[in-house]
Amino acid sequence: MDANTDIASGVTAGRRGNARARLNIRARIILLDGQCGCTVDNLSRKDARIEAEWPVKVGDHGILQREGLDEFFTVHWVRDGRCGISFEVEIPEERVLALRRIADNYENHREEGLRAIGREFVEGRAGHSTSG
Repeated sequence: MDANTDIASGVTAGRRGNARARLNIRARIILLDGQCGCTVDNLSRKDARIEAEWPVKVGDHGILQREGLDEFFTVHWVRDGRCGISFEVEIPEERVLALRRIADNYENHREEGLRAIGREFVEGRAGHSTSG
């Protein structure tokens, strides 16, 4: 295993020394021409790699939403259905770790998590935190 990987947390140190959390969780992106679902593959305080349901282009701006996230972003690269985005403002480390715990929970309770995500999207609540 890579020396930069924290096995217990699923967090790795990226090329730039930026801790990245492997997530694989559903979220939503809002762009100028609409919104669509996406999967957040990994996330750091400064950026993320996502797979959007709609094609995005380098230079696109939008908002990434998920419980614990509501962040403005810019698309920097697009390749093989995935894209790299950077956030306008760094995300607090606690939020990155909280999303990692959500991802772990979904892995452990996949069916329950998928049903919850489906309900959130159907009810239009995806990306909105229920805890003030």
